[in-house]
Amino acid sequence: MTCSSDPCSNLLYDFVVCNGLTQCVSSPTRLLNILDLVIVNDPLVISSIEVNAPFSTSDHNIVDVDILYSAKSTALYDGLRKQYLWQSGDYVGLNEHLGSINWDNVLAYNLTVDNLWTAFTEILDHAIELFVPHKYVKMDQNRCSRSNNRKYPQHIRELVARKRCLWRHYKRDPTDDRRATLYKTVAKECRSAIHEFELSAEKKIIDAGNSGQFHNFINRKLGQTHKVGILKGMSGAVHTTDAEKADELNSYFSSINTVDNNVMPDFAVGRKDSNKLEDVHFTPNILVKVCKKIHTKLTTDPDGYPPILPY
Repeated sequence: MTCSSDPCSNLLYDFVVCNGLTQCVSSPTRLLNILDLVIVNDPLVISSIEVNAPFSTSDHNIVDVDILYSAKSTALYDGLRKQYLWQSGDYVGLNEHLGSINWDNVLAYNLTVDNLWTAFTEILDHAIELFVPHKYVKMDQNRCSRSNNRKYPQHIRELVARKRCLWRHYKRDPTDDRRATLYKTVAKECRSAIHEFELSAEKKIIDAGNSGQFHNFINRKLGQTHKVGILKGMSGAVHTTDAEKADELNSYFSSINTVDNNVMPDFAVGRKDSNKLEDVHFTPNILVKVCKKIHTKLTTDPDGYPPILPY
C-alpha cells in the first residue's frame, strides 16, 4: 500500500484504491522493480500468476496469468431475461386466486420444510405469472443491470461526446496546437460539469436524511460487491454453478474441522434442563402484524419476491 511520490504514481495508486481494485503481481518484473502489473476487481478470478523469463530481447519479465473462466458463467447473461412489472400487478385478482387454493391439502401432503417451501413457491409463481405483467429485457455480460451505468444529464452527455470527437481530430495530428488547445478546454469543462453533478447528487443524499440511502452510497464508493467467483477445486476442476461452489467449500471446510472427541464440557447445575426451546408457535395474527410492518417496496429478495406481495 505504498507508491512513489510522483504525480503519476499517486494518480494510479488513488485509482486502484478508490475503485476497490487489487494488484496481483508480487515479484519484480524488471530488475528489482515491479513495473508490469495485473490489476483486477475480483482476485478470485486469478488461479495462478508467475513471473518468468523475458520475451526475446526485452528487459521486462513475462507475467503469466491463469484466469478462471468458463463459458457457463457468461451464458447467464445471453439472450432475454424476464422482468416483472410489479407496480402494474393485479393484486386483487392475485389475492382472490390464492384465497381459492386448498392450503390444507398443501400442508397435508408436504411433510418437510423443503417440500412445503417448494409447493408454496410453485403456487405463488403460478399466481404471479397470471396476475403480474412482465417484459423481456436483453442482458449481456458487460451490462447486467442499469444501476451499473452512470447516467448523466443531457448537457454532460453532450460534453462527453464533444470531447471524444475533438480527441479523434487531435489524435490525427498531435502537432496541431489549435486542436490541442480546443480539446483541453472542452475536457476541462466536461470534468468540471461532472464534478458539479456529483457534488449535487451527494448533497441531495445528505439533505434527504435517509440513513439507509446514505450507507448504500458510502458502500458503493468504498468498493465493489461481488458474488463468489469461479472456484478451482483441489482436483483442478473448475466450479461455476452455485451448487458446485457450495459442495467445494463444504468439502474444504469439512476437511479442516476439528474432530469431535465426544467429550461434553461441564455446565452449571440445572443449566441443561432449565434452558430448553421445545415448541415455536406462529399464529396468523402474529404473521399479519409482522407483514403490515414491511415496507411496500418493489425490490425483490433473493427468492425473487418483492415486499409488496404480502399486501
